[in-house]
Amino acid sequence: MLSLRSFGFSTPVSIGVAPLVSITVLCAIGIFYDVLGARVSATVMVASLAVVCAVAGLVAVAFRCVRSRKGPVATTAAQSLSGTHFASEGSQVDAPCEYSTLPRAYTVSRCLSAGLGGRLRSSLTSSRVDRWGAHLSELPLYVVIGFLVSTVIFVVPLDGPESFVQYSDNLAHMGRIETMAVDGQYSILNTGYYPLDLPIESCPTPDNRGFYPAAFTLFAALGVDLFDYSVTAAENASLLAFMAFVYPVGSYLLHSVLFRQRRGIILAGAFTSMMFVAFPFGLLLYGPLYPNMASMCCAPQVAFLFISTWSPARPVGQRLLYAFHFVVASIALAALQPNTVFLLAVFLAPFCCHALFGFASRAVKGGAFASKGAGVAAALAFALFTVAIWIVCFKLPAFESVVTFNWESLYSVPYGIWTLLSLALRRDLPQYLAAALVAVGFLLAFRRDDRWLAVSYAIMGAIYVVGITMEGPLKQLLAGFWYTDPHRTAASVALLAVPLASLGLGSLTDALYRALPERVKAPRAAHFSVAILFGVAVSYANVMFPNYGYPQGAFHEAYAELTAENKQTKNKLLTFDESAFLKRVAEVTGDDIVFNNPFDGSVFGYSLYDVNVYYKSFMLDDESSDSIVLHSKIHQYGSNSCVQEAVARTGARYVLVMGTSNFKPFQEHTLWSPYTLYPFVHWTTFDKIDPSDPHFKLVLDDGENKLYELM
Repeated sequence: MLSLRSFGFSTPVSIGVAPLVSITVLCAIGIFYDVLGARVSATVMVASLAVVCAVAGLVAVAFRCVRSRKGPVATTAAQSLSGTHFASEGSQVDAPCEYSTLPRAYTVSRCLSAGLGGRLRSSLTSSRVDRWGAHLSELPLYVVIGFLVSTVIFVVPLDGPESFVQYSDNLAHMGRIETMAVDGQYSILNTGYYPLDLPIESCPTPDNRGFYPAAFTLFAALGVDLFDYSVTAAENASLLAFMAFVYPVGSYLLHSVLFRQRRGIILAGAFTSMMFVAFPFGLLLYGPLYPNMASMCCAPQVAFLFISTWSPARPVGQRLLYAFHFVVASIALAALQPNTVFLLAVFLAPFCCHALFGFASRAVKGGAFASKGAGVAAALAFALFTVAIWIVCFKLPAFESVVTFNWESLYSVPYGIWTLLSLALRRDLPQYLAAALVAVGFLLAFRRDDRWLAVSYAIMGAIYVVGITMEGPLKQLLAGFWYTDPHRTAASVALLAVPLASLGLGSLTDALYRALPERVKAPRAAHFSVAILFGVAVSYANVMFPNYGYPQGAFHEAYAELTAENKQTKNKLLTFDESAFLKRVAEVTGDDIVFNNPFDGSVFGYSLYDVNVYYKSFMLDDESSDSIVLHSKIHQYGSNSCVQEAVARTGARYVLVMGTSNFKPFQEHTLWSPYTLYPFVHWTTFDKIDPSDPHFKLVLDDGENKLYELM
């Protein structure tokens, strides 16, 4: 953050953008050490981040000190560009645009007296975003509400700080976190499920290490190594950080640049940011799609940087600075989950068309018709350019596996449109009050310069409806960058609904305030108080509003589902008793390889207790011949030489047998659970082990679960 302050960004902007810059720099540092062949600790990673930021900050300070020698000249130029006047020493510079373009006149001696580590006052001062008078009431409100809602919906349902959901996607997240922390290998270009030190013969499949958008994994792995957290505790802490801090601060910055001096709407954004179940909580309920959620939590900051770059009264140098940090922050998004970049394209393309329309209309002289025609032509040209780029990306080999993935359609077109209008979305639980606020904001947007917000929302809504109701090339082209996954497109709709809901709620708040008697409006804090009270009332009603025809509201359903998923009950892959047994297994086996059936829950032993199980994932593509032999004939270890040779090559010393009673009949060769499908016909060898066989020494037994040592 201090590094960004030295570049001249205000404190709120620095707070909001710092996480994204840090993610990008950490990813670069991890790649750098990987290229060198060095495996490092989290302490070294964080220290390297501090060094990079300190160097960048010192360069910025030095540049500004040198530039201050030309202060009068620069000031004159800035005055001519912005039309503002230089404020007296110690006063606030105000500009007609959102940001003032005037630096404070620091002399070289003042820079030196402040020290190289001293913080220079921002040269990007703003009438709102850079004045703490506004932030002391607005920014903390966003963070407090974000923290409270995240705590109630996400933290309270946890069955302790180390609880976790057992869906296969989370197994992948946890496995990558554990491997990254164990390896000391933090490169997102070289990730995998199996540790680097594990011989290839001891892996059931080729690990095929390579690029994966693992910035979230990196963030959590640093917590594992740096603070000695468990994988699940680090994962939960990381999720809370993104939901309760990164996202609310970014949402505040975006609202500030979108609505500028309309304080009622900005205050409303503190409530609407957490008003929709589809985002962020919907991405916790299915998958879970943690990296996607983290990436989308960072999207408002990136949008803020991009929109700020377009401020016409700002000097070119400042606009380039914002543009540079926009690129850096976009890299962070791609490192977390690339489809958020396409979400931002949907959001910002209409903004660009709107801005180009205004610019071209003002630039062309010759009457209203000519100027409007030039504006329309410029906007249309950019729209066609955006479509062309979208199609090019769709055709790129790098995206082929993503855009060709298909989720079968779930709804009819009319019902899909209804779920969009009611904000029931993929969860099929309407949020009528939130939908009404979005509808009000959508209509109001066309009365002002906010109409592009409505266009962005309409485009994303169309992508959602097409993806969840249709099949064919159009579906793949529009929704393919989200894997045609309705959970992801629903979350995207919810995120783009936030500014419109803020516009609706803020406008209603302003109308309510204007209707109050003058004596009530007299106190200075009256408008703020009305906005808070009305926002609280609407938020409460949004949670408690009855959903006619449905057993409970969307937030109640999310809370109940997260509570159920975090408990290790009998229907889970890994029950509480099995987890306790795995902990005992870890104490006995140490670093020795434990042959296991991943579908009985033992696959979680690796990330939970560092048990060196042979199968660390459900993914068995390109399975080795030794793996096939072992999971079909391990019970013949004492009599089959092929099995003995496979055991010798893999280095397996123990065999772990746990229960699979949670699975239900599904198909002839497959059993079902909510968490994964179990091809049980290929894993019957575990049930055939004879405890009296002298080649299997029973080491641990709790009645249902057993650990054997191969003799």
